[in-house]
Amino acid sequence: MNNFVMGEKFIQQLISDLSNIEFFQKSNDLYKFKQSNDFKILKQKSTKVVREFFLNEFRRWISEVTNMELLSVVDLTSSKYSSSDVLLCHDDELDSRRIAFVWYLVDPSWSQSDGGELQLFNSDGNMEPTDVSLSLTPAYNKLVWFEVSEYSHHQVSEVLSERNCRLSVHGWLHSKPLPRVARFIEAPPALYSHCEVQEDLVREWISPQYLDAVVQAEVRLNFEKTSEIQLPNFFIPVKYKLICEAFKRADLPWYLKGPVNKRKIGEEDDVDAKNEELHLISACLRLLRSEAFFLILSNMTGLRFHRFVPKSNENASDDDDYDETDDENINNDISDEKYCANAVEPPSSASSSMACPENVPRKHKFECGDGMEYCEVETKKQKVHSSEGKEDDRVFESCNELIDHGSCDAKCSFSVRKWGHGCYATANNHILDNEALDALIAFNCDDWNYEHGGFTTYISKDEDEELLTIEPKENSLNLVYREKDTMNFVKYIDSRSTNNAFFDISLTYFE
Repeated sequence: MNNFVMGEKFIQQLISDLSNIEFFQKSNDLYKFKQSNDFKILKQKSTKVVREFFLNEFRRWISEVTNMELLSVVDLTSSKYSSSDVLLCHDDELDSRRIAFVWYLVDPSWSQSDGGELQLFNSDGNMEPTDVSLSLTPAYNKLVWFEVSEYSHHQVSEVLSERNCRLSVHGWLHSKPLPRVARFIEAPPALYSHCEVQEDLVREWISPQYLDAVVQAEVRLNFEKTSEIQLPNFFIPVKYKLICEAFKRADLPWYLKGPVNKRKIGEEDDVDAKNEELHLISACLRLLRSEAFFLILSNMTGLRFHRFVPKSNENASDDDDYDETDDENINNDISDEKYCANAVEPPSSASSSMACPENVPRKHKFECGDGMEYCEVETKKQKVHSSEGKEDDRVFESCNELIDHGSCDAKCSFSVRKWGHGCYATANNHILDNEALDALIAFNCDDWNYEHGGFTTYISKDEDEELLTIEPKENSLNLVYREKDTMNFVKYIDSRSTNNAFFDISLTYFE
């Protein structure tokens, strides 16, 4: 509806009054813009007149046109979208909302190149948005309204103008709540058991300090205090650089994964092709899915991702004896069971015949692929023989943990992703049914600017409180323990990122 309000002098007075009221920054997984208080508490004469108009004359007119019985209620605010601000795809369904409307007060020179378009979406059979069916460019003194329903998916595209803001007055009219069709529940990501890798892959890729029992125990202590940790320089630098180069050169057919009310991510499912670049990426992914890595994660977090890690009830007596003052003595007393679930180097899938004291039951022997067999012994220091017949002194921290404690059904989901302008993942991207451990490592992000988006934020379900934010950082493995009522999102990447893009490998591990 063009030229919605007759009376240029009144419109200019309203714009002037709006320029003098306070706007509040609004930012979450879905949007970034500034918004005023509801007009019902504003004191300016012009805002009172506008509210009375939408509550009465406009509401009655809409009711007649649509044959809807509308309540004598209106939500009405003003918003300012500046450069890089955006409102991602959503359907507006909340409580009794029935009609959504927006009155544009933008500069008369506003054009399509300035962005900020209201985009309406088609929907599929599951009432999920597909492609844009209509794009409406803001225009001075123009009103747009539509019915709120399961199919009313829409968004405000990113504002690109550096000189003008997208000023509007907008809100909802209400009716009695209507019965709604149950929302489509997306199938959860596929889960996979660990895979096998050669022992050399572990040592060639992971920095040696993270294979050290003492470091693993220290990591676990810090992780247990905060349920999250960042491990810098996780991969050996040469290997990490090769992966970064592989991502740049690999001719991957990245596809944009939706639906857009949940995510817009460049993903690639098949990284097992035979060329060198994809081979490197595939090798990295297999390492992070390997039995060896499941055990390393157990060592670093205390979570049970491997059969050699005791079940939680088996550690009850140890936990009862725990004293936080012992933390200071960790480097001197690392062999204590309470510090490390399994303080050894990772296992190898390769089979070999290695010698071990024959008085130890075979079921307690465990090949670790370095020419040694670790086994259950009573002393903390034991002479054993390698397969070459050489003696070696080794401190077996927590060797009695190396017992097969029964089946372990740990699994993981994973994705290889590309992040660039326009990509995001909202908080309802994947909602967990069980607690899990998230692992995330990014590539080619050395010059990434946090202000452009692309960071991962954890929030409590149904609350606005931000629990943790992780920025893309070179060669850093991020581990986060996520409870069922905790969600995460990746912030929309705006146009200031220009042609930059980074990649990551994201995994979620379940006990």
